[in-house]
Amino acid sequence: MIMKNKSSAFFLRATTALLALVCFLAVTDVPALWWAGLAFYLLCLAMFVQTLVPAMFRARQITADVLIVAVMIVSLLDGKPLSGALVACFISAGLVLRPAARRSHGPHPAQPLV
Repeated sequence: MIMKNKSSAFFLRATTALLALVCFLAVTDVPALWWAGLAFYLLCLAMFVQTLVPAMFRARQITADVLIVAVMIVSLLDGKPLSGALVACFISAGLVLRPAARRSHGPHPAQPLV
């Protein structure tokens, strides 16, 4: 997946997780919603794995993606993908909002003012 910047990648993952979350929450007696939620869930999981693998093996860094992927896999194996979708949605939303919050408060105190 080629993204213009990290913020748009975070936004896409947060949106996909939110769609999965909405589908899982909206399930009443409609199995099609559960399957749609599972499709969004697996797509979101694939996007997180896609960013996790290069970060671990090329850059040798551990990122928040490790937590998200682990929770999503365990909750899927447990048969409760709603909890994995919640974790992915909230952490992704936090990653989307973090750069915007950093820009609005000015420079970091450790950065010199030029």
